[in-house]
Amino acid sequence: MLTNGIGVVNDPIQIPGTKNCWSYATLPIPRYTANTQSVDPLLLKFCLINARSVKNKLEELHYLLAECDYDVIFMVETWLNDTVTNPMLVKNLPYEVYRRDRGSVGGGLAVFVKTSLCCNFIAQAENTEAICLDMGPGVACIIVGYLPDSNNIDNILKMNNFIVSNFSPKLPNIIVGDFNMSLINWANSKCNCNNQQIFFDCVNDLGFTQLVTEPTRGNRILDLVFTDDDQLVFDIDVVEHFSSSDHNMVTFSIQVLLGARLENKSAPCKKYVNYNTLHGILKTIDWSSGFRDDMDAESLWVVFHNRLSEIVNLCTSFKRYPKSKRVLPLAIRKLHSKKLKLWRKYKSTRDLASKSRYSECSKLLTKELKRHEMETETKVIKDGSVSALFRYIKNKTNSVRTIPPLHVHDRLIFLMKRF
Repeated sequence: MLTNGIGVVNDPIQIPGTKNCWSYATLPIPRYTANTQSVDPLLLKFCLINARSVKNKLEELHYLLAECDYDVIFMVETWLNDTVTNPMLVKNLPYEVYRRDRGSVGGGLAVFVKTSLCCNFIAQAENTEAICLDMGPGVACIIVGYLPDSNNIDNILKMNNFIVSNFSPKLPNIIVGDFNMSLINWANSKCNCNNQQIFFDCVNDLGFTQLVTEPTRGNRILDLVFTDDDQLVFDIDVVEHFSSSDHNMVTFSIQVLLGARLENKSAPCKKYVNYNTLHGILKTIDWSSGFRDDMDAESLWVVFHNRLSEIVNLCTSFKRYPKSKRVLPLAIRKLHSKKLKLWRKYKSTRDLASKSRYSECSKLLTKELKRHEMETETKVIKDGSVSALFRYIKNKTNSVRTIPPLHVHDRLIFLMKRF
């Protein structure tokens, strides 16, 4: 017998044409575990970016996703709309995208989460720019926000309400974003603005500590990271700019127990369903055998759901994502390393000569990334392969393929009568 994890027993499914009467596919399906004893800690790498429009910086975003190995990237001021699809943002890399577009010029949020993480979308604000994510059992509840005008009391109150309403009393909480709180001295816990004091009091009352201590734009600390667990977040650093944005990126790590994430620690998987086999099994199933007239709607649904889920699992295989490949030329990777070195030198000296060399290298890296992207697209066109061209376009525009509908009319009628 099989159980579905909630105490309901599933009747086994017979696969036609097999020697063994009952056959099950052994699939490496990750499952949550509450056991957090005797497991090694795992470091997750995070990055906070004020993009100042990511639409004209897609090449730099693809570089970060492919080469820098961040587990989660928070991005504010994306300036995105429905003309930019999620596949255009991640470019076939193993990341899920959670977005809140403003719908007008400016603003917007996006969170890029590795598919190996058990991230769940909790809520998004309707009247302010904020979203809330659950990073998995026992990890953290994370709120991402953007306040364009920190002197607008209404905006601050709306942000405060969202933070309070999504604050988790059971999990560690993290708040990240650009809140434009330039008049708060976080080191001394002092505020010189009555409006910004409202936000300051809100996060203080909830027990949050602000961790960014270096300027993130000019000489002001605008991009912030809060936590209510002092031992959760560490290695926080203000690093180089993202492309031509005038904000520095902020990186940090959190330590979690493997038992709080997935039992399967291996690379994330991609599901492949054999639809021909699935269609063949569905044709042979006597759907009426599992249902009785004395069953209520809930019982009918449980039986149907369990039966169908087991059939799909039998026809499903998993292909692991390969580790991130070095898809960019060595010259570009060396140029990025040079940019990091120049940034560290400028950060330590703050002299004009170092800043000039860093800016020139940053512009050159952007130029080379765009040139590489253009050469890739030109090669696809010049090769003359229509299938390669459409495959390239599909990878940039399509979302995940949906399961095709059932074509057997009488079985559809039967299900409609039952449910």
